[in-house]
Amino acid sequence: MKKRLLAALCLSLSQGTYAAVQNLSEVAFTIKSDWRGSDKVTALGLEAFGNFPMSKFGYSFNSSLGYADVTTKTADKENYLTWDTGIKVGYFQNFFVYGEVGLDLFELLLHDLRNDDNRRNDDRYNDEPRNDLDAYVGVGAGMQFERIRVELYSRVRQIDGEHWESKERVFSGMQVSFMF
Repeated sequence: MKKRLLAALCLSLSQGTYAAVQNLSEVAFTIKSDWRGSDKVTALGLEAFGNFPMSKFGYSFNSSLGYADVTTKTADKENYLTWDTGIKVGYFQNFFVYGEVGLDLFELLLHDLRNDDNRRNDDRYNDEPRNDLDAYVGVGAGMQFERIRVELYSRVRQIDGEHWESKERVFSGMQVSFMF
């Protein structure tokens, strides 16, 4: 139900999104990695940048396909594909700072590709299904050098499956973008 409400909200905002897309000025190919201890999320993607009229403040839409390798609260390892999609809003010049929010579209559209239902009989797992939408909120800063951008960020991530939850929530990361 929550996922359907989120999808309806996104569709209702489509006219505002269309106007924002009309102001996009640059597109970049991105390589990024989030980590915390041995846990990591690594991805390749695209990011499109725009500016608010007559302002040095701007926004970006990003989408990336990646691979996550995380440790659960019961010390098991979980590996899965991600389709992180998000938006950044901030001050974007040669030096930039921003805030961001995003979610895993694979989980939104396909529920859960990890198929961990086979764990129902394991005493270490709660028998009540729980699988919140994987999402993140974060802040970052970086520098742009000609057609290359380098940024560092921190994110609080919600990562879980039907019968497990990620041990770590706070991840740090680096992204390198090639503008075209």
